[in-house]
Amino acid sequence: MSQHEHATYREWIYLEADGGLAGRDRRALLRHLERCAECNVERRQARRVHRLLEEARVEPRPGFSRQVMTRLTPAGWEARHPRSWVAAAVLFLLLAGGAVAATLLDGPRPGPSLLTPLAAVADLLQSAALAGAGLLAASWSGLGGAVREALGGAPLPLAVFGLLILGLDVLFLRLLLRVRRRAAERRPER
Repeated sequence: MSQHEHATYREWIYLEADGGLAGRDRRALLRHLERCAECNVERRQARRVHRLLEEARVEPRPGFSRQVMTRLTPAGWEARHPRSWVAAAVLFLLLAGGAVAATLLDGPRPGPSLLTPLAAVADLLQSAALAGAGLLAASWSGLGGAVREALGGAPLPLAVFGLLILGLDVLFLRLLLRVRRRAAERRPER
């Protein structure tokens, strides 16, 4: 048996102790335990640790999580108002307008059209997404491979992925603003 297979059985031992192993994997583990004394020792230790952790478990008082979250001070970037992003939006619009104006002022000529700068920006975003997928692949090879395959050059998956990220950003921003508003309401006025 290879070290990789043995390491998998050891992971399964701890999953089983936590109640997170079922089905075919559990049956394979039980078959392995019939002939591996080393893994049986590991299983007994895992069960003992799990039992000790369960005995030492302390339930927090009701509302504890909410209390902790309201007492946390916001990070610097959380304290910035969305109006501070106006400068970045204006810069983007100026650059986009400049690209369109340069194309229009250049006059009609064969080849590039008004959509050329937009296509260049789309190619840039796609390249950035693919580069990001490559970095992700370096750290999380499975997830990175799936993202790279999904974004592999087709514009529709790239657009869907971008909209998903934008939607998550908006939801996160709304959550931060709500937490900030609640914290401001709870603070006594000076």
